[in-house]
This record gives sequence, C-alpha cells and structure tokens, in this order.
Amino acid sequence: KESAERYWRYISSNNGDLVRNYQKFITVIDLGRRGIFYRLQIGNFSTQDKAERFCREFIIKNNKEESDCIILD
Repeated sequence: KESAERYWRYISSNNGDLVRNYQKFITVIDLGRRGIFYRLQIGNFSTQDKAERFCREFIIKNNKEESDCIILD
C-alpha cells in the first residue's frame, strides 16, 4: 500500500495540473497465492471523454515506458 501512496505523491507532485481536480483511490486486490496488490486509481471523471483526454495527456507527459493509463468503468 505504501508503494501506491508513494506513487500518488510522485504523480501529484509532477502532474499537479492534471490531477488537481481528481481524487485518488487505492483499491486492494487479492491475487490469492500471488498475494495482495494495491491499485492506484485516479477518478471521478464526469465523462468518458474527460477520462480519455486525461489518459492521453498523462501518458504523453510521463513517458509511456514508465506509466500507463487504463480507463475502468
């Protein structure tokens, strides 16, 4: 969980203009024998278009090899 929190601090300090209007959500995923996984989500987009625009800008700004953006319903 601390890793997800640390990544949120990194994202928000380097992408304040992109994330300032959104919330972080850290969800716990139990992968059984593989352990517990913590997923960082940024959200509460008012439209699908805004989420897609956010992802495009985030990936461009943060280098595709280092970051990814997946839209969840």
